[in-house]
Amino acid sequence: MEIELPTNIEISDFLKHNVNWTKFIKLVRSLGNQLNDQQWRFLKAFVFEKSVELFSNSGIKYVGVDGCDFLLTFDRFTDIKLEMKFAAGSVYGRRGKMKKRCVPKLMNSNGTNIHQELPANYADFLIMVSENGAALVDKPTLSKYCKISGDGISADIPMTECVTIFRTLDLNIGETEAINIREAVEETITKIIKQIN
Repeated sequence: MEIELPTNIEISDFLKHNVNWTKFIKLVRSLGNQLNDQQWRFLKAFVFEKSVELFSNSGIKYVGVDGCDFLLTFDRFTDIKLEMKFAAGSVYGRRGKMKKRCVPKLMNSNGTNIHQELPANYADFLIMVSENGAALVDKPTLSKYCKISGDGISADIPMTECVTIFRTLDLNIGETEAINIREAVEETITKIIKQIN
């Protein structure tokens, strides 16, 4: 029996009220651009994805598998799969105006893509996040705008097809302090390596 999925509006409303997006944006600002180098981008994605779980009201579980970053674990939304893509300036401009289109890279296969469409196990909803806000789109709508290539699957989504989760302009962010996460990660890795005899 196929489960009836909630609507874009129901999921966006759940995310709006069950994730502390103010803390998320503070984290984004505190990290700045220190994880933008190619070698560190995987860590940036992990930090942002894990933070959504930690900043939620225990209703979102981070799973971190291809095509699915989170499972919703709250009431009737149990086992709803979410994927998150963060890209600076991708959803809203600095003045809070929604962009006309968002062009996320959904799956990166480095020249070995075998898919002709989004895989069946791809998330039920895609969250597109930037430093200026976030929006959501469901998989059937997303599928209409997918572009398939040898390098993977991307999309070119009209933002009129998406539902707003939050705009940073509507949040009270306040002051933020820089965090040197690279230094902390390097120190931790060095400590682990030195434990090897």
